[in-house]
Amino acid sequence: MAGISQIGFIVTSLGLSTGPYVDSSIRGSVAGAYSLTGGCGILLLTKLGGFLFDKWTPGAPFYIMALLNVVALIASITVTIIDRNSPKIQLTDELDEEPLIQDCED
Repeated sequence: MAGISQIGFIVTSLGLSTGPYVDSSIRGSVAGAYSLTGGCGILLLTKLGGFLFDKWTPGAPFYIMALLNVVALIASITVTIIDRNSPKIQLTDELDEEPLIQDCED
C-alpha cells in the first residue's frame, strides 16, 4: 500500500508541476528540479523509516506515509478552496489562440 501511495504522489505531482501552468520553455527544468528533490526526499524518508523501524515500531514507515497522506489531503483541500475563490485565467495555444483551459463556469 505504501508503494501505491508513493506512485500516486509522484504521478500526480509531476503532472501538476509540468502541466499547462508552467511556461513551456522551462518545463524541462521544472521536471528536473522536481525529480532531484523527489529523489532526495525518497532517500531521506527511507533512512528515517528504517531508523524508526529499528528504534520505535515496525509500523513506523507506514505511519510516516499515512501522516504524509493526511498532509497532502489537507493541502489539496486548502488549494481547492483557495482556487474556487480566485479569478480564472485562460491559457491559449501559441499557434491558434484557442483556450487550452476554460473557466468551468462558462
